[in-house]
Amino acid sequence: MHELTYTSLANKNISSKDLNDILNTAKKFNEAHSITGCLVYHNGQFVQTLHGEKKGIFDLLEKIKLDNRHTNINLVREDPAEKEVFHGWNMAYFSLRGLQ
Repeated sequence: MHELTYTSLANKNISSKDLNDILNTAKKFNEAHSITGCLVYHNGQFVQTLHGEKKGIFDLLEKIKLDNRHTNINLVREDPAEKEVFHGWNMAYFSLRGLQ
């Protein structure tokens, strides 16, 4: 089990539909590839942590880098994971949009 966390900047025109599309695609892909994780969106920025086999999550990161709905992808951390934090969450999501 391996873990990585990255940050990125959302495209200025990102919509609620775009966010829903990202989540739906991620849930299906992650379930099929035994990847779990959590995506946080706030003020035009994403933070995402992924857990899975090292090759699988790095292959996914390369796929994510091709998504034009965000830019400036920065790998913040990657390490072997001591335990699975997101058990059962193919892709949890939290948005601070509208919260103060």
